Amino acid sequence: MSEDLETITESGDIISSVEGYEKKVTTRDGIEFTVSTDDVIELTEEQFNALALNVLRKKAEYIRKDGVDIASLNQDQISNVLSEIKGRLDQSDDPLGENLIRLSEHITDDHALNPDLLQKRGWYRDSVQELYDDIINVIKQADDVRKAKLKFHKIKEQSMPTFTFTVIGIKVDGSQGEVSIAFIKDDSGLILAVTII
Repeated sequence: MSEDLETITESGDIISSVEGYEKKVTTRDGIEFTVSTDDVIELTEEQFNALALNVLRKKAEYIRKDGVDIASLNQDQISNVLSEIKGRLDQSDDPLGENLIRLSEHITDDHALNPDLLQKRGWYRDSVQELYDDIINVIKQADDVRKAKLKFHKIKEQSMPTFTFTVIGIKVDGSQGEVSIAFIKDDSGLILAVTII
């Protein structure tokens, strides 16, 4: 277990962050999970404490199914996520064709084939390709990160090493959209578009 680090943010605040750590959290029904992450952001001590409190209020089954939101990202964390997107996609005109972005089966099989859901969420387009173009544009033009989500293994009592991030960007038509993404940790530099919101 490594020690906490202090980070000075752009606003001059000193925040204790938890890097390369393993900490335990316990659910309402007494199941202990290990939280260990390795991603483009680190949790601050305050964020970890809020996460632990959130886990304590829920049963293990719910934690495994839905994960836990970290809604209060600081400006440095937001900047890190946006910089990672830019670094992975900046030189690409066709990130989907170049396999820099992959759309989850949830998007391709559930969302893209459900016009009522797309209409309800403000994502309906005349063709599936237009929908995909909007998703790619939102990711490429992301200018904010609404939250991070930490997910947990279905069978082991531990967190996944990476977060999913809800990014806010601009669709092809200029309207705002939100897409949940994850950074794949391998040599591909792939961004997985998990779901549309």
